[in-house]
Amino acid sequence: MSDSHQRRATPIRAFVIPSDGRTIGPQEWASRELHAVWYGLPEEGEYPHPAGGTYRRCKVEVFDGNQESLGYLPLPARYASHWVQLCYSVVYWMTQWKAWGRELGEPARVPRQPAGFVTACMNNTGARFLKYLTARRLIIDELLEHEMSKDGSDELLVFDEFIIRDRFDWLWTEYKDVPDRDLKYLGLSPAHAGNERTFTKRDSGRSQEPEAPRPRRNASSTDAAHEHLDLGQDQPL
Repeated sequence: MSDSHQRRATPIRAFVIPSDGRTIGPQEWASRELHAVWYGLPEEGEYPHPAGGTYRRCKVEVFDGNQESLGYLPLPARYASHWVQLCYSVVYWMTQWKAWGRELGEPARVPRQPAGFVTACMNNTGARFLKYLTARRLIIDELLEHEMSKDGSDELLVFDEFIIRDRFDWLWTEYKDVPDRDLKYLGLSPAHAGNERTFTKRDSGRSQEPEAPRPRRNASSTDAAHEHLDLGQDQPL
């Protein structure tokens, strides 16, 4: 690893995002979806700094189920693309999970797929959906507590953890099980431009769930890309 890599002020020495493989069921999600909020795309702007001068950061508008604005989340500008990717992952895995759920309810549509296989795919995609949703909930808590406007720091511990673990497919890996040869990555700042190649390249052999069959009627992928579902503040995730 080159010395040109930008390092974190302190390496990550423990994981905050849970490593368990819990999935989510239709009834549980139906009750939580009632309290969902939505996120717009990051908007970058210039803001006055308490110590003088200005600094640049993004804001993310938050909406309720009626598309009424609830306010904004602050977001360091260098995390903007990672935020969009995280939100895309939430929508993607939710769509996959729901699609397998429909297949389970309509077995005649997949005569060559055993019900056990469809159930396993639904559980696996539901676990990924819940994992990304949980990670975003924790990142939102971090953003709300972060005082980037006061100390000038835009380093986010939980967000950095997520980017690194997602890159190396460690979302189900405990900290103690990270290979010794890879601990060096936990000392890098993954959102820094100098580390972009390290943390955006995906391994060609990375495991993926089988692609869910297409729904009968077309869904709007454009809407899904811009409306990012999350649980409300009164939910435990």
